[in-house]
Amino acid sequence: ATRAMIHAVDTSAQPARGTAAKRLEPEPIGALTWLLVAVALVPIVVAIVRVLTGPAAGFHATSDNALNELLVRDVGRHPVLLGPYSRDAWSHPGPLFSYVSAIPYRLLGSRSSAMLADALIINGLAIGVTITVAKRWGGLVFAIPVVLLEALLITSLPLGFLEDPWNPFVTVLPFGAFLMVAWAATCGDRWAYPVAALIGTFCVQTHVGYTSLVVAVLAWCGWRAWRDRDTNGLVGSWWAAGTLGLLWFAPLVEQLIHSPGNFRTTFHYFRTTTEPAHSIADGLKVMAAQFSLVPDWLVGLRGVSPFSGEPAALGSTPVPVLLVPFGVVVALVIRSDDRRKRRLVAVLLIPLVVGVVTLAQTVGPMYEYRLRWIWVLAGLCVTFTIAHAAQMLGHHTTRNRGRPVLVVCVAATVVFGAFGVARVTSYERPDAGGTKTLSALSTAVLRQLPDRPGVVVLNAKTFLTSKYLAGLVLAMEQAGVRVKIHNRSPLRESFSDHRRYDHEPLRARLLIASNREIEAAAARSGARPIAYVSSISRARRASALRAFNRLIARGVTGYDRRLAELSKDLVATAVFSLPISAGPRPAQTHSRP
Repeated sequence: ATRAMIHAVDTSAQPARGTAAKRLEPEPIGALTWLLVAVALVPIVVAIVRVLTGPAAGFHATSDNALNELLVRDVGRHPVLLGPYSRDAWSHPGPLFSYVSAIPYRLLGSRSSAMLADALIINGLAIGVTITVAKRWGGLVFAIPVVLLEALLITSLPLGFLEDPWNPFVTVLPFGAFLMVAWAATCGDRWAYPVAALIGTFCVQTHVGYTSLVVAVLAWCGWRAWRDRDTNGLVGSWWAAGTLGLLWFAPLVEQLIHSPGNFRTTFHYFRTTTEPAHSIADGLKVMAAQFSLVPDWLVGLRGVSPFSGEPAALGSTPVPVLLVPFGVVVALVIRSDDRRKRRLVAVLLIPLVVGVVTLAQTVGPMYEYRLRWIWVLAGLCVTFTIAHAAQMLGHHTTRNRGRPVLVVCVAATVVFGAFGVARVTSYERPDAGGTKTLSALSTAVLRQLPDRPGVVVLNAKTFLTSKYLAGLVLAMEQAGVRVKIHNRSPLRESFSDHRRYDHEPLRARLLIASNREIEAAAARSGARPIAYVSSISRARRASALRAFNRLIARGVTGYDRRLAELSKDLVATAVFSLPISAGPRPAQTHSRP
């Protein structure tokens, strides 16, 4: 049924194969277009100023964001051939995010707050591109609802989302821009196909979950250019091919010079993982939830399982009320002779169908934070429905009754824009707790490092300490300290080869420990604590630990109020200095650039 629908969208009122189609003419881009873009970007501009000058200016990245910032710092200094680290020794496919981020990161001071500004710049560009293409090929009747959609997303996405450079987040709004530019490519814009290849590659290389969505839409663009026999489309196809070849050169080089390469490791993981996949029914539920009467993209994030992090829709049966009018509009457009709208319908239908299949193939938990691209897709579908309804009201009545719809959209945009500005000005600092802990740890460590040449080797052994391992490496590099990762650390795979110890003189050996790991670290021969961060003193924490162990010895298990209270007092992070006489052995193999 889906294939027949897309075929109808493609072939209705089309010229015979092998003949050139009459070229579509876009709407002019003028001052009004730039005004719409400026209105939508006001909260983004305010947020950039806030993260560079306000409390967020003291932000220190930890965990994945610190790892990603380290990759950005490597640009121009070391080969960066892969994207953000994911899991089990594989990374996301390519380094485009690092190269895109490097220039603003350097210009804005090479600090973690510059990465926040960089994420805002990327999202701002995505918003601007989406609105501009909507005006170019859909006119004001489509552009104004799209501006409202962007204002809604700015306010409905979780607080701090737009400035978070984490790779599952920084790709969401660019995916919407990708769909719009792909639409422009099918309408004959010569520049649009290579730009769609660029934005789509950014999404895929930054987060592998976009692969099937982007490949399907780009394939449609190529087929559309071939069928139309339009000179602009064919030239754009060649430019897109060249763009893809250039952007995927680095990952291909990585695959050739390493064994096994990242492509092979990633494929092996997905082929051999024992984590169960989901079903088509699960995919339909998650997709349908964003077409319910009160979807998340309209009212904000809700309905997430506190235990698994998955959407609550998996345990219910959402009713996709908003999908009904969209389906009616799709049917009307297929029967019309408006080729621009038919091609937009195809660009929206492809990720809807492919997305359900992709969701069904998700291995392990279907974490909600990976699924916010559905917000953008569903929002564009509903926005297109509103625009088409407004246009029909204007064409089929003696008065232009569609104009009030646009006036309401403009008024709502102003309201949500003001709310968006209020949100970003009230937002203090992302990960305030992690920033405070890392700042205290790095200050104490840097103060107590011995004054001698050599490298500092850091070690951490568990997921609990991984959050601060990358952050401490970043902080020490920013302070000009040469730092390496212990080669026996299970977390070493998340770091590039040049950050692994390789037979160099040692300046210090440091071990990071968190919570109940602290006692085991302190018991190591020659271990000396040089940094400790907790809400209570070491003496009080030691007393709480003794009480906790007594309860465990008496057989107290499960949820117990006393254990829960004592567990709060055990939360701490410490750094220990170890003797350098038993230093780590140099790395024997290199598998990551």
